[in-house]
Amino acid sequence: MDIEELKDVCEELKSALEKRNEDRVPNFFEICRIETKEERISAFLSWLLNPRENHGLDSAFLNRVLTRIDVAQIDSEEWVTVKTEVSRIAGDKERRFDLLISLPESRVGVEKSRC
Repeated sequence: MDIEELKDVCEELKSALEKRNEDRVPNFFEICRIETKEERISAFLSWLLNPRENHGLDSAFLNRVLTRIDVAQIDSEEWVTVKTEVSRIAGDKERRFDLLISLPESRVGVEKSRC
């Protein structure tokens, strides 16, 4: 499946879900029944967020996410790294992130929300 076909499938799925009259719409991970598989979700998101991976999106997905969280978009993919299951010491506290996106001028840590 090429990127255009994937976009079409996503648009069809989005349209179908928008037509539903239910209060709660399942997300992609629930539909695939992997919502409790944190490592798999992190690996998938890491792959999508890394502009050097073979998904053909370059930095488009990463820049879309960065825009949503008010972080400046990247111009060059050269200095971007995306790691999973990272621990960092901040002051006297240890922080654990499911994903850590390192950009030229900032870092973004992502932790799965516990609902």
